[in-house]
Amino acid sequence: MITLATYGVGMLIGFWVAGLVTDHYATADGHDWQGIWLFPACFAIAVLLLFLVAFKDKKRAKGGTETEQT
Repeated sequence: MITLATYGVGMLIGFWVAGLVTDHYATADGHDWQGIWLFPACFAIAVLLLFLVAFKDKKRAKGGTETEQT
């Protein structure tokens, strides 16, 4: 409970999803580590693209710079 109170629900959900991904890529010989590490890498790229679209600088998109408009 102390860990949940300190780190929050996000850490709990993260560990839960990590366990599901690890169990999904379990093989008879062990684990498919490439598949396990590709999942968070692709997720991080998706979040990066989301941030790039959501937080686009509207002043620069119009063609002007910030110093010209102030």
